[in-house]
Amino acid sequence: MALMQKVRLRFFGLLLGLVAISCVTGCVRPYSTAPVQKLTEPNLALGHVTTAEMIEKTLEAAATCTQTADSLPMPSLEEEPVYSIDIQQTLLLFPLHTGTAWVYEYSAYSGEERSVWKIIDTVVETNYDAGYFSARIERKSILIEGRAGNYYLDIPQASNYWYVLEGTKVFRFLESPVLEQINQAWLEFIFPFPQSCWYPEGMQRLAGDEELLIGCRSVEKHFTQILPTGDTVDCAQLSSASHEGDTLLIFCDGVGIVGGSSEGLDSSHYYVFELTAYIIQ
Repeated sequence: MALMQKVRLRFFGLLLGLVAISCVTGCVRPYSTAPVQKLTEPNLALGHVTTAEMIEKTLEAAATCTQTADSLPMPSLEEEPVYSIDIQQTLLLFPLHTGTAWVYEYSAYSGEERSVWKIIDTVVETNYDAGYFSARIERKSILIEGRAGNYYLDIPQASNYWYVLEGTKVFRFLESPVLEQINQAWLEFIFPFPQSCWYPEGMQRLAGDEELLIGCRSVEKHFTQILPTGDTVDCAQLSSASHEGDTLLIFCDGVGIVGGSSEGLDSSHYYVFELTAYIIQ
């Protein structure tokens, strides 16, 4: 009997210890998911959190945690989906997990007129079904300088858009994806980047006219870039020409799109954007 009592006491002591640990980790998790080297970046509410403030918030959250065993959420029994090898490799290059976010400064020009927006793109939802991985991105757009007007080549709007991964291909949808129409969708990237150009626009791909170079996207150069966070990453500069003008994109492995520009046929109308902060989950 004495032995059984000791075993029970140890069991309940271990159980209470696990509850206490769960309580603390449950409180501090919102402040600990971002990589350490990026704690000083702007948060998604456009504020600025220093490392000291982040640590202080973490300690306050742990100190004020009052969860009990009865109020702790039950662990989810739902298993993480097992992605195909191609999907896994694509997500390593282009991280699209929930909570990942990119902050850009976007400048639009029209003659002497200039306006600046801050753009925040956040992955808010992902899904894996029938071999396709999809991510819904919520875009917030805040005008911080100048004025909005239809005289600009393009201005960023608050919206939702989707990326759908089919193996090593990344398609972009402006509306909820219809997988049966994926061959007609905008093909943003192919990994690894091909040596020859490809057509992002679906109808051009279906036409199969290899001699028509208008709209074809290709890699101009590969290079190493130091991002605003201090990270050194491998990047590629992509270019494409259309009837509306020339477009450039800069993509960096493990981060995503870090910058770009587009110029209309009238060179006085163009826009430029660049990454200022990011959080990879």
